[in-house]
Amino acid sequence: MVTLYIQADVPFQVHCAGVFGAVSRTDWVCVVLIVSGVVLFLIGANYYDSLVGWLGVFLLVGGIVAMIVTYVYGILSKHANPADKPQNA
Repeated sequence: MVTLYIQADVPFQVHCAGVFGAVSRTDWVCVVLIVSGVVLFLIGANYYDSLVGWLGVFLLVGGIVAMIVTYVYGILSKHANPADKPQNA
């Protein structure tokens, strides 16, 4: 939380955890994999090094697939739990 002072006595509080607080560690790992894959692909293409380029492609695809799998797993695990379903009274 960041506290800004508009006047001398009245604090104005801003909650800035909206961007970083809502993202899980798994999503951050996937984003790091995707970004590093793009960077390694560009480095491999620039220096004509096929091993680094293909490593970048595999990291890029692996990061995207991991993000999709965790997203789908999160959706399916919410609906698979019978305790979450409302019971008719």
